[in-house]
Amino acid sequence: WVEAYVERQQRWVHVDAVNLLVDEPMAYVEELWSMPYVVGVSDRGLVDVTRRYIGEWQQVQAQREGSGWWEDTVEKLSVHVKGHAFTSRDDNLKLMAEEREMAEAELKEPIPNSLAALKKHPTYCIERDLRQYQVIHPRNHVCGFVHGHAVFRRDCVKPVATRNKWFRSTQPRVVGDGEVPAKVLTIEPKKKGGKDSKKEEEEEDDEAGGGAGDGEEKQEVKEGEQKRIVELFGEWQTDPYEPPSVVNGIVPRNERGNVEMWTPAHLPKGAVHMELDRIAAIARRLGINHAPAFTGFEVQGGGRAVPVISGIVVAAEYEETLLAAHEEQESLDAASEVERRRRQGLQHWKALANFLITRKRVDDSFHQQYRGRVRPTPNHGVASSGGGGSEHAGAEAGPADGGGRGGAQRGSASLSLSSETID
Repeated sequence: WVEAYVERQQRWVHVDAVNLLVDEPMAYVEELWSMPYVVGVSDRGLVDVTRRYIGEWQQVQAQREGSGWWEDTVEKLSVHVKGHAFTSRDDNLKLMAEEREMAEAELKEPIPNSLAALKKHPTYCIERDLRQYQVIHPRNHVCGFVHGHAVFRRDCVKPVATRNKWFRSTQPRVVGDGEVPAKVLTIEPKKKGGKDSKKEEEEEDDEAGGGAGDGEEKQEVKEGEQKRIVELFGEWQTDPYEPPSVVNGIVPRNERGNVEMWTPAHLPKGAVHMELDRIAAIARRLGINHAPAFTGFEVQGGGRAVPVISGIVVAAEYEETLLAAHEEQESLDAASEVERRRRQGLQHWKALANFLITRKRVDDSFHQQYRGRVRPTPNHGVASSGGGGSEHAGAEAGPADGGGRGGAQRGSASLSLSSETID
């Protein structure tokens, strides 16, 4: 079927030319109850019009559970993402009529009759089903009662967080003076063990808008300690954070002597955040007022949160001076590094030269000790004959018997070893 826009009524009307039906969108309820997606397609894109044709929206939502891909697909194919601009008045009226009809259909959604149906209902809820970091606001918009429980619309559910969470958010906010907490939590002592408790703790951090490394917010009440009271506030109890200003070159600090730089929005007015190597030492040497930039916490071994200091915060008027001094210091450091490496190379060459000189001295001394000695040859030997006579006679006559040959070989081997050692 198709849909036609009626100018007089300023709404889209269902038209089924096959079954001869006009403006009867609920005619398909029995057929579509198990089909969670009804879409309208035009040259401008795709629009989800399921609410127009389905009476029990809760049943549709139950079938769509876990289908985040659908919202992403519709968003990518919508006129806003594709870049189409509604320049004419008629186009704008059609777009507003579509959105208004979907909103009115949501308001007409009936209230379920059971508490179980309300637990994950997309439109209605009761206070007992809220999560830890959620509250009802305002509380005077009661839609009805189910088994004695006041029923509210889901758009009345608001997130709450601690003072520090609001201050550390991307758009920092501060709780107003005299505000009463919208909700007070009592943190029980942590029980030993279990993956379930760890998972619940991570879910609570996500609900509160935080995460690992929040320092004070991540304090745990260990077993045996007393309970901890946590005060939570809603956005309606906060005001946008206005950072203090630099006065006469003096950077405003907190009670710990640093500047909390959770986001760029926390930077004091008239100041700059400089994250350069050894910039704090340069500022101290020049006598320029500055403050350490505290950017968060780092979780180390044992789950201990350690503050992270990243650079300094100084008055904007000193930025150029510090940049020039830092560049000069970098040049000096580079020259010092070249000189250090040159000296190190000279020391290595000196060590090598000393080694060679020492080796030459030892070799010369060793050769001096054996100077003048005769180098033996294979035909030279030292042997003595049993009958007396010349001591070289046995060597010149050659081997006469086994005993003489053995004595000559032993003498030759001994002298040859000494000769090799000297060489």
